[in-house]
Amino acid sequence: MQTALNRIKSTPWIAALIGAVLLWTAFPPLGLFWVAPFAIVPWLWIIAREEPLCRRDYLHIWLASCLLWLALLQGVRLAYWPLYAGWFALSIYVAVYLPLFIVISRIGVHRYRMPIALVAPIAWVGMELIRGYFATGFSTCLLAHTQVKVPIVLQIASQLGCYGVSTWVMLIGSLLFHAKQLWTDKPGRSAWISIGVCSVFVFSSLGYGWFELQSSDLQKAKSDPLLRVALIQENSPTMFEADPERNQRSWNAYLNETERSAKKNGTVDIVVWPESVFNANEPWMQVDSSEHVPPDLEALDWTPGFMQELNTKFGFAFEYKVDRVLAAANGDSMAPRSKLESEQGKTYLLLGSDRFHVTEKSAERFNIALWVGPDSKV
Repeated sequence: MQTALNRIKSTPWIAALIGAVLLWTAFPPLGLFWVAPFAIVPWLWIIAREEPLCRRDYLHIWLASCLLWLALLQGVRLAYWPLYAGWFALSIYVAVYLPLFIVISRIGVHRYRMPIALVAPIAWVGMELIRGYFATGFSTCLLAHTQVKVPIVLQIASQLGCYGVSTWVMLIGSLLFHAKQLWTDKPGRSAWISIGVCSVFVFSSLGYGWFELQSSDLQKAKSDPLLRVALIQENSPTMFEADPERNQRSWNAYLNETERSAKKNGTVDIVVWPESVFNANEPWMQVDSSEHVPPDLEALDWTPGFMQELNTKFGFAFEYKVDRVLAAANGDSMAPRSKLESEQGKTYLLLGSDRFHVTEKSAERFNIALWVGPDSKV
């Protein structure tokens, strides 16, 4: 008898864990998008069960949610070893929303006798909205994100937004679970009505998605060529200590990768370099006044002459680097500028860089994006 009671008490924990594992499979790397509506069923069972939940049950549900989020957010730890602490802290925080969802849904179902197919989607999307805005917000791994590989489903986002897609997934699972409940308790008309509502909802949404895709500009791709974009990305460890040699090696690696891309795939319309990799050791510099040094640079013994000399040096470095990247985008990183001008390439550059802005009162440094034309002009 005691063993049977222990099993009953542990059931919410097992159900919560099963739901966590199923939902994890719906996200990358597996990306089993069709699992998402069924992944929430174990949690719906916890909501629907008549037996009250104790604090230990909610603790177990939270622990299952912690495991889910640790698995979903494990990429956070890869950038830099101190981020292991952030990975754990963030997972522990966002895991709170699953037991909150279950608490609110159980109140609606058991105290106010509302149908679970209505309560669960509202409670779930409400939790996503709070998570998306509370304490600056964290909207990673919403239920809608499980459907990113299914454009026909995502079309409803044009009218309902991302949270509308989450509602769509949640409503399907809730309606199917509600139909299963009705069929188990009393097979008959009510269960078939729930199944029919679910079917109408699904097929009308998919029909809208099909119509949107058929009428979209993507169908014109055969007559109007799509934009060709090369996204250049290198795999480098994150280091926060200043290292000019590493910065230059990274720049060279991106240049070589751009050239390899051009040789393999042909020329493109846009080449994109991320973050601040383009500036290497020479940021984009803008000096508003060459005759006055701001106080914070005077403290470093800067003079107007040195500031102007540095501005000129960075300007020449910028022009040289732009020429090299444009040449690489045409398949020859060592091509002279005269050749680029004669061939009149059509490749644009979207580059991440640092900006060093000097005024009479201050010197500021921050990140910018630079849009550079085929003529090397910003």
